[in-house]
Amino acid sequence: MRTHIYTLDHNYFSEINTPEKAYFLGLICADGNIELKTNKVAIGLTEKDKSILEFLSENCNCSKPLQYVDYTKYKKTSYNSSNMFRFVVTSKQWVEDLKNLGVVERKTFSLNLPKIDSNFQRDLIRGLVDGDGCLYVGFYKNKLQAEVTFTGTKEIIEEIKEIFQKELGIPTFIVTQRWPERNVNNYTVRICGIWRSILVMNWLYKDSEARLDRKYSKYTKLKDYVENEWFYSKRALSKLAITKEKAMEKLGWI
Repeated sequence: MRTHIYTLDHNYFSEINTPEKAYFLGLICADGNIELKTNKVAIGLTEKDKSILEFLSENCNCSKPLQYVDYTKYKKTSYNSSNMFRFVVTSKQWVEDLKNLGVVERKTFSLNLPKIDSNFQRDLIRGLVDGDGCLYVGFYKNKLQAEVTFTGTKEIIEEIKEIFQKELGIPTFIVTQRWPERNVNNYTVRICGIWRSILVMNWLYKDSEARLDRKYSKYTKLKDYVENEWFYSKRALSKLAITKEKAMEKLGWI
């Protein structure tokens, strides 16, 4: 039987000392998994997000091709039938390092925010939100609406809330338990409002290279629309306890 040998930086996660490593750690926390028995690490994303997995392969010097999963060959399910790409490697060192960083098997209800250098905390959270978050933009009664949502354990939610309050001054969040009938440790956070949404995304994506282009594009379109049209009234801004000038400064427009 022929064996394929692929290159891989097995010490990639031994030290989280770059924005890219922190981001991909966050993405694994959100959309990845580890298997202790087989020493496998995998991340699966919709085929629209193939480019970020290619970036990971390049960044960790992995020559193994991505796996393509064609769900049209299988019976569709109500959960997720989107075709996807998977990054899968076998590395005892990766599994050990990720475990030391707090990534565990069946992590959905038990994950804590990994402790890393604070200089890369923003990148870690961007990976988490890219994987388990969403920027919603739409209209309600002919008025533009926006909100940022993300999911995680209560421990992760509380830590990210504290960081957003400290870094952005956002005072309140809407937190709801997912599947309350099952009473599991998994929650959804909603940050409602156009300005708050833009402030969060602006902070997350500032000077970033590792990111989901699909979500970044939605954020930039919203930001450009608000900047060019300037439809928000002074009254609306005052409800957020923020002046137009202060908002412009926070968003980097002045």
